[in-house]
This record gives sequence, C-alpha cells and structure tokens, in this order.
Amino acid sequence: MEARGQQWSANAGTRRGRINVKRHKSDDDGGELESRRPHSRRHRQRRRHLYIVLDDWSKGYSIYKVDVDGFDGDPDADLDDEAVRLPEPPVFRLETADYGRFGCFAAVGSRIFATHYSEETNARAPVLMFDTVTGGLTVGPGILAELCNLAEIFPAGDKMYAMNRSKMDVRGESRKYFEELAADGEGGWAWNSVRSPPFDVELTRCHAAHPDGRTVFFSAHGKGTYSFDAETGEWTRHGEWMLPFDGQAYYDG
Repeated sequence: MEARGQQWSANAGTRRGRINVKRHKSDDDGGELESRRPHSRRHRQRRRHLYIVLDDWSKGYSIYKVDVDGFDGDPDADLDDEAVRLPEPPVFRLETADYGRFGCFAAVGSRIFATHYSEETNARAPVLMFDTVTGGLTVGPGILAELCNLAEIFPAGDKMYAMNRSKMDVRGESRKYFEELAADGEGGWAWNSVRSPPFDVELTRCHAAHPDGRTVFFSAHGKGTYSFDAETGEWTRHGEWMLPFDGQAYYDG
C-alpha cells in the first residue's frame, strides 16, 4: 500500500517474527533533494520506509519502521539465512485496555488509523490516528454504531472509508452503510455518509486500490466488479467479471 511517498503494511493478527522483503524499483523516490544547509551542495536521496503493525505483546500493538534501502540483495541467496529481526524499539506502542479491540488498521497519507471492531465492548471507542511524520497520536471521533458489526475499512485519497450492513431488525431487514472519515477543515475529523455501493456489502469478495490513489475496485459475488471514485463519490460498474483474488490486494508496480 503506497501513500504520499511511503509504503505501508498494516496487518493486525500477525505475530512478531522475522521479515523478508524484496525491494522493487518502485521503492525509489526517483529524484534527489538538495540539502538546505548553507554552502552545501551535497545531494541526498530520500529514504523510503515500511511501517508494520503487529500484535506482538500482551497489552496491544507495536508499529515498526523498517528501512527498505536494506532490502537489496542477491536474488539467489537463501532468505532464511539472510533474515533479520525487526528493529528495536518500535516507533510506537498502542496499549488497549481490552486487548484485540483495535483490530482494524488502515494507512491514510502519513497516518495509520486504528479502529475497533467489537460491538460487545464500548461501541463508541474513538478512531486513533498515529502520524508517522510527527510521531503524534490524534484521538478522532467515535466509531459510528452502524459500523460496529465488523465493518470493512479502506483508504482512498486522503480519507478513510468504512462500509457495513446492520444486523437484522425485528422485521428481518437490514441496512447497508457507507461512511467517510475526513478532515473537517477545522483541525479535526468527522464522519459523513456517502452514496452506498450498488451491491450488497456482505457479498464483497475482494477489493484493491488503483495506483491513482483515488479509485478502489470491488468484486461482489454474483454481481460483478465495481469501482468507487473518492473525488467524485461516484460508483461505476465494469462488468460481470470478478477480480482474481480474495480479500484485500495491493498494487505493486
């Protein structure tokens, strides 16, 4: 997942261990920045990092910062022999009173969003936002009650989206919700309702972000493939075909 010059990985549910990642040409910034120090003509290449979220301790989650400049190596080398442990200490630890509550993560710009998914424990828990540039933690608005039934979250543009279907009511009916979390222009963040997807969200098989940063594709069982444009808020149907994977996929160009 790539956002504003940084490549991210936010996978809750993975225990800490060793990491093997092969660097690709796309990891290069493509340019050099001139130093602003007086009388200095040196050029330096902008460094790229991978941020990894793990549930590797008993009280919560850890965020590690990995320098991808060290990913180059012999393609014929034994990966097990060259494996290294994640750098200590982590750049941030998120402690939760109810372990496992903040189990959904998404990268939006320079921020890593953490949201809870349990309807049984404090449905109004806030969205937490860790900024990898400033190292600061922002407490966002509470999760909407409509999104507490294992909502699917994903980034698009500089916003975070969540879609969900409510539980059945006494009449055996349920509603689908599609919400947007975006900056409110006053230094805070706010939820807004956006146009619901033209398919049952429970039928969603997979989704993937387009490299343009604003478009996300979804495939739904028996319905086909659609895309959502975060700038226009419009949905487009592309056909009855399905994307060839399950769950979330990432563009790797």
